[in-house]
Amino acid sequence: MNFSRNLSPPSQYELIDRETAFFSRKGWDTRPWTPELRAEREALSLIHFLRDQGQPQSEWLNAISSDQTLSEPVRQRALQFAREWTK
Repeated sequence: MNFSRNLSPPSQYELIDRETAFFSRKGWDTRPWTPELRAEREALSLIHFLRDQGQPQSEWLNAISSDQTLSEPVRQRALQFAREWTK
C-alpha cells in the first residue's frame, strides 16, 4: 500500500491574521514581513483596541481620523478595516 499523500503547504494568503482576529480561528500569517503588512498589523491592533474599549463601530472612523500618532499607511488601512466592519 502506498500511504504517501501529495500535501502542499497552505497558500500564504489562506491563513491571514485578519480572519483569526474576528472568527477565533487559529493560524499563521506566512507572508513575508513587509511595510504593508506591518501597517496592516498595526491597523488591526488599533481596531481591536477600539473594540475592546467599547467604542461603537460608528465612532471608529472619527477616532482613527483624529489620531495624530498614526502614520498615513496605518491610518488608511485602519479606515479601510473600519469601513468594512461597520457595513
